[in-house]
Formats: sequence, C-alpha cells, structure tokens
Amino acid sequence: MRIVTTIALVLALSAAALGAAVAAPIATSDRNAIVTKIAMSYVAWNTDKDYAKATALCDEARAIAADFDPDDWSQGHLDGCMADIAEARGDKASTCTLRDSQIAHYERVMAGDRAKLKKSLESSLASARTSRTALNCP
Repeated sequence: MRIVTTIALVLALSAAALGAAVAAPIATSDRNAIVTKIAMSYVAWNTDKDYAKATALCDEARAIAADFDPDDWSQGHLDGCMADIAEARGDKASTCTLRDSQIAHYERVMAGDRAKLKKSLESSLASARTSRTALNCP
C-alpha cells in the first residue's frame, strides 16, 4: 500500500510540475478575450442587475487567465471586475480589498517597461483609485 501511495504522490507532483512548465505568457488575443468577458460582466450587473451572471463572466475571464503565467495586467483586471460587482452590491469591505489588490497589480505594470500595457491601464488605475477614495477605504 505504501508503494501505491508513493507512486501516486510522485505522479501528482510530476503533473503539477508539468502543468507549471506548460504555462506561457498571455497573448494579446487572450487579453482581448479577458476584456470581452469583463465588458460583458459590466453589462450584466450595470444594465441587467444580474450579479450572478456578472460574477460568472468574471470567473470565465479568470479561467482564461489561469491558463497562462501569472500576470499583473490580467490579475488587476480580474480584481477590478469583481470589485465593480461588489461595489454595485454595496459591499464596501470587499470592494476596498479588491480595489487595493487591483491598484497594486496595476502599479506593478506601470513600474514595468511595457508601454502599450501601461497606456491601456491609465484610466483604469485612475478609476480604481477614485472608487477607493469615494468609499473612504481604510
């Protein structure tokens, strides 16, 4: 029985290592897919007031990002997606936590050297900061 457990553990660790090795930087087309899901989420909560659908769309965007190396641009957008829903629901604590994370991710992108990504975040970063300030987050 110990040998079976050991083999199972080795296989699980090997699969985890291979999974991490297969991940790659996110491509522009996948960034666009994430943004599309987030835009659809915005319509769901803002126009339709369908928070469950909005959350599911944010989760779909998160699933796209999960296939790639961790990326501050994507993670910031995903945090922003969930923060928008929390804010629309009036959940100040969650909104503040998510906005803090969103801002931290965006600031790391802004500190980097990818001009195109920086340009795409300027208004999103300002909006996240404004939201945080308006809520008087601690």
